[in-house]
Amino acid sequence: NSVMRTQRFHSFLCRKVQQSCGSLHLCCRDLQINKMSALRRILQFLDLGCIDHLEVNQAYLSEVITLLAQMIHLNSLSLSNVPFKTYRRRNFRSFLIWLRRLDNLQELSLSFFCLTDQLHKLLR
Repeated sequence: NSVMRTQRFHSFLCRKVQQSCGSLHLCCRDLQINKMSALRRILQFLDLGCIDHLEVNQAYLSEVITLLAQMIHLNSLSLSNVPFKTYRRRNFRSFLIWLRRLDNLQELSLSFFCLTDQLHKLLR
């Protein structure tokens, strides 16, 4: 069962990082997150500043913002199934602020985002 193997591998990695007392550095260039809640534990051990390509499916916008705040070299960002209630709230504004700070960002893919009357804010 691949799910069991993945969970065992994640547990093994977490144990090794904890045992290393900070001397082990986990770096990842391409990260795909299918459910944020399932990966929260492993994310605390990754150096998110190393990530070049990020794909997130099924996460809240506030969780995406938390990730973006730690990513300085991101070249590609793909978001799908990221719900949020209104574009006038703080989370959407924070999302736009973090997008502007991603100087290396060359590719942005948004799926299942409804940006009616707000696209100009995103592209500005």
